[in-house]
This record gives sequence, C-alpha cells and structure tokens, in this order.
Amino acid sequence: MISRLPTRIEAEALVSTERTRIRSPSLPVLVRPARSGPAVTQWIVAGLSIFLAGASLAAAGWYATADSLRALVANNDLALGERKAFLNQVVGGGIIALGLASMLVSRLPKERRIGEFANWADIVSPLMLSFALPLLFNVEIFQSDELLCLIFATIFGLLLERTLRRSFTAFRSLGVEGPEIWPFPPAPRWLIGCAVGGMTLFFVLYFSYYTILHHYQLETRSFDLAIFDNMMWNLLRGKWFKAAPVLGRVGSHIRHHATFDAYLFAPFYALRQKADTLLALQALVAGAGVIPIYLLAKRRLQSTVQAIVIAYAYVIHAPLHGPVFYDFHFFTTAPFWISWVLYFFETRRNGWLFVSWVAAVLLREELSATLATAGLFYLVSGRRPRLAFWGGVTSAACFLLIKFVIMPAHSVSGADQAYTYVYSGLIPSGEGGFGGVLRTVGSSPLFTLNSLLTTDKLAYVLKTMTPVLLLPIRNTRTWILLLPAAIFTLLSTGYMPVIQTYFQYTSNWTSYLFFAAAVALAEWKKTTNGGIRVAAAVTSLAITATALSYQYGAIFQHSTFRGGFTQVTFAWNDYYRTRLDDLYALIARIPKDASVAATETEAPHVSNRADCFTMRAEVDDPDYLLAKLDEVSGGESRTRMVKQLKTGQFGFMEARGGFILWGKNQPHDNDAQGKALMHLTEW
Repeated sequence: MISRLPTRIEAEALVSTERTRIRSPSLPVLVRPARSGPAVTQWIVAGLSIFLAGASLAAAGWYATADSLRALVANNDLALGERKAFLNQVVGGGIIALGLASMLVSRLPKERRIGEFANWADIVSPLMLSFALPLLFNVEIFQSDELLCLIFATIFGLLLERTLRRSFTAFRSLGVEGPEIWPFPPAPRWLIGCAVGGMTLFFVLYFSYYTILHHYQLETRSFDLAIFDNMMWNLLRGKWFKAAPVLGRVGSHIRHHATFDAYLFAPFYALRQKADTLLALQALVAGAGVIPIYLLAKRRLQSTVQAIVIAYAYVIHAPLHGPVFYDFHFFTTAPFWISWVLYFFETRRNGWLFVSWVAAVLLREELSATLATAGLFYLVSGRRPRLAFWGGVTSAACFLLIKFVIMPAHSVSGADQAYTYVYSGLIPSGEGGFGGVLRTVGSSPLFTLNSLLTTDKLAYVLKTMTPVLLLPIRNTRTWILLLPAAIFTLLSTGYMPVIQTYFQYTSNWTSYLFFAAAVALAEWKKTTNGGIRVAAAVTSLAITATALSYQYGAIFQHSTFRGGFTQVTFAWNDYYRTRLDDLYALIARIPKDASVAATETEAPHVSNRADCFTMRAEVDDPDYLLAKLDEVSGGESRTRMVKQLKTGQFGFMEARGGFILWGKNQPHDNDAQGKALMHLTEW
C-alpha cells in the first residue's frame, strides 16, 4: 500500500528538520519540498530520468567516436551489427545509471529515499540531452542540412534551459542560492574589466588579421570594398561621396546609401589610405560593440557573470562574423552605435545620448527607422516616456527625410529609390518604391504572410535568434525592437543575400538582439524563482550559442565558415604570396593619378585613387585595364574589356601569373601576346 504523502506545511517542516538535524556522512542531503502525485509515480518518473541520463551519456560516447555519422544522419546508413551495438550501449548506459542510483538510495533511511532519489533525478536531468553535443559539434553531418541543424539546436537549447531549471532548483538544498549562475563571490572590477577588454581585444585582432588576410588572398571585391575605398579616398579630397567603381566619374554614393558617418572614419583612413585600413576599422568598431552590450546587460540583469555571458555570445555570434568577412560596410558596425544609444538613454546621460544618436542616424538610413521602434519600445515600457516619444518621432522623421528626400535628390533621375528590387514581389502592379511595399503589407496581409513562409527565411530567423534562445520573441515587448529588422529582411522576395547571415543586412537584427535578450531575462528575474530561471537560461544560451558558432562562425573551426558569397580560407601559403606579388608587380606600373578599370577581385587593390572602375559594371574612359584572365574569359567583363581594346588606344604592357595589364597610348609591340592570352583572333 502506498503511504500518504505529506502536506505542503508538513513537507516544509520536514525540510527544515532535515537540513538542521539529518546529515549522512557519505552523501549530501538533497531535500526539496514534496512533489505532487502518488509515490509510485514519483519513483517511475525519477527512475526514467536517471535511465535516460545514463542512456544519453552512452549515446554521446558512441557519437563522439563513430566514423559514419554523416551517412547515418543523411541516409540512415548504418550496418546492422553497428546499430545493435549502439542500441545495446545506450540501454546498458541507462541500466548502469539506474542501478548506481538505486544502490545509493538504498543506503538512506526509508523515509528519505523517494525525496532524494527524485532530487538526484532532477540534478542529472540536463544529462538527458548530452547525446546532442557530439552532433552539434560535428560540422560534417549538417553540411547540406542547415535547417535540420538549426531546428535541432533550437529544440536542444530550449529543452536544456528547462532541465537546467530543474537541476538548479534541486541544487538549492545544497545552499547554492542567488542570482548568479555559480556561487562565486563578486569578482573585482579589474578582473571584469580584463574579461570584457580581453574579449574586445581578441575580436579586433582576430578579425582584423584574418579579414586583411582574406583581402590579400584576392577574395575581396569591387562590390563593395573597392566602392568604399574609392569613396573614402575621394572624400578626403573634398569630393562628395564619389564612388567611381559603381557610378563612374560623376554621381554620389548617397543615392544608394546615406553613409554620412564616413566623415567619422575619415581621420583614421587618412593615416593609411588603403582598403585594408577599412577592414581593420570595421573589425575595431564591430568588436568594440562588446563594451556597451556588456554594460547594458549588467545594468538590466544586475549580474556581472550573466552580463559577460551575453557579451561572449555577441563575440562568437556567427551572423556577426559573416558580414565582417564580407568586404567593408558601415552597416556592419551598427551594433556599436545602437548599443551606446540604448545605454546612454538608460543611464540618463543626455549629452552622450544625443551624440551617439546623431552618429547612429548618420551611419546608414535604416538605423533611424530602428531607433524609431526603440523609442516605441521604451514608450510602452514606461521608461522616460516623454523622451522616448519625441526620440522615436524624430528618428522616424529622419528616416523619411533621408530615405525619401535626401537619397532621391542624389540620384540621376531625382526620383528613384535604391534597392527596391529586393522587395519587387510585394510592389503592386503599376506602383513603385518602398511605399508600394508598405501598401501591400497594409492591404494584403495574407499575401504578405505567404511570402514569409519559406524554408530559407525560417532558417535565417533560427540562425539569428537561436543563439539567444529566441528570447527577444519570448517577451511581451522586446519583439518591438525587431520589427524594422523583419521588415527590411524578411519582406524580401528575390534577393537572397538579404536573408542570409553572410551579409551586412543581418546587422538589422544583431543591433538589438542581445539587448532584447537581456531585457527578457531581467523581466524573468522579477518572477517567482526568477533567479533560477535566468541562471538556467543564461547557461543554456552559452552552450547553444557556442554550438551554433562552431557550426557557422569563424572562431572555433575554419573548415566551413562563409563570409559573403564564398567560403573563407584561413591559410596563407606560397600560392597566395606569389599571386599577390604578381598582381602588385603590375599595379606598380600604374601611376597613382591614372584611372583604372579592373576586374572584380583586383579592383580593391587599386581603388585608392580618383577613378577606379569595375570591369563588369562600369568602364568610363580608363587609362589602364587591369584584369584577371579567368574573369575576362567571358561575360560582361570580357565584353567591356574587348570594347576598350577595339578602340586601338591600348597597348599590351605585361602579364604576370594570371593577370594582364594594358595601358592607353602604350606601345603595341606586344599586342599579339595579349590577344593570345585572351584568346582574341580579331578585335
């Protein structure tokens, strides 16, 4: 017969008595308030948890040493003998774990057995998910199954959060209390400063080195590194945002993007006027975003440990790494500027708030729209509502002014809006511009919803938000911060880079993701057992973010990482060194004041001059033609180069490696060699 379970009052009295009087000399006392349900149910549930923990550990051991995981995941390909051995190992691990727990509990007094057995089950419950770790830290098995990896990681992270909550609650009987994840005493400020500074310094040095290496491997492009290098070079000489690689000798880049913060970068670029300076500046500013993100998280969570975890998640965030490796974009540095705006708003430093707000608004046109929704977030949250309202209204007005007045004023036609083709599927027939997109969203929500329901967009959202356990959409208010990000990316209908984490557009999300996660956690902390809930979530966040960074990031492994359109190679060898020497030997023959038309990956190395044109897009009466033979073997680049050669003004100068150089008004003695290299039989 099953004995009567104690009431809650009796259980609490028992807890107090056990903690003060009953101690086992060999085992810790793990007592918690009584559980509901019949005793037999508690035995079965606890036993099942312990069995699954042991079975999962056994499975993890097999997965960690198996050689055929890719075939197993992709095709269920596993020999019968191996499959039986695996299942026997899993069941055996569960039986061993259950047997050990039963032996230990049998040593306790009868009245304590069920409570402590159930408590042990709660403590080890996170181990039920241990089988997933060898899978999540194996890049081969998910190479062609990105969505599978992301869904699996999402389920793992959410379940781990839940089981850790059970485990931490059980640990309370050991005296592990408080809001921190671990019962460490408060760390000295210098140590916290070293941790945050160390993460920042690591990011800056690591990404500066490897992105510059990527540049000298000739993997950067005219679109967009040469564009911004040429723009910055001209800006220093008083030419208003001239960007010859995309616009030719006339026109302003403001027609495409309002990047007025170029003037903030200009003094640093002036020290070394080359494209690699921009790459180092991008890594510096993006990496420095660690500091305001840590400060915001610490202010919200009132915990240095948890704030450091949030900052760590930012450092290893794969959707940040991809854009950093994709040439240079002011937009990639957005998290730095946005985070300082939020921090100064929360700390009531109005002078610095104004300065950082102006810098953020002038970085690129989208940021003023995101700051408008940040004002809405603070307004509905009741924090400084008057300033939030006027700040939001002013930001929205700036967006409308920049996007619909200033940028069109710099266009050739005076009316076109840049990049509306990205949303072409949502622009009604007979209409144009981004206003047409908004009218579709407002008038045809089902049509709009249907455009959102794609596997690519689901994968994009999960890759962006799973590293923070979907926390920004698990709070009643923080989702407001991500509205512009969703509009600018998920509404796209025909341009894949907008919904891929390898490009700068994902900065729309990164700018608010970690702040929103900290806000959601801070709200949880105010609830019953909120400290334990937050500790469990932050621990799970750290593990899940690390796993996804291992899969898709640039730090933990170098075999699959992608930045922009290509996979990144982190090696440097004689092949790259020789190829770079060949290219720069030709560049040395081009006067600095001469104009050049170059192929895509060569343009960023000659773009620090008044006029540098991209062979595949714009050739405006250049003085020299610098080309990679592979690119001018066909396509638009070949068509434009041959058109220039047909004028008879260019003489062949030299070929080095896979590169050739032609110059205007140069001798024609070696033209036959140049024609042969390009496989030209006639002009």
